[in-house]
Amino acid sequence: MYWNHALLEQFDETDLARALEMYRLDSLSSRFHIVSTISPSAFKWNLRTYQPFRDSFPADAREFDRDVRSEANVQGMASGPLQMPRKRAR
Repeated sequence: MYWNHALLEQFDETDLARALEMYRLDSLSSRFHIVSTISPSAFKWNLRTYQPFRDSFPADAREFDRDVRSEANVQGMASGPLQMPRKRAR
């Protein structure tokens, strides 16, 4: 089977069992694509929370979870300019 990132993304939305099968067939390409595209605001990758995936690839699942959390933290920090406390009026 030819590995196709668009197909992996489609299966992640519509058929997690097939997404897992794609991951099993070419975990290196799949893992690279997920790590490159994972984002809490754009593409969270449902596969990472699919229990059969977590059972089959526990280290990868933990890494994807960390990537989502660290990206969310960075986005939270970058949500706006720092605000200095205002001086109280006298």
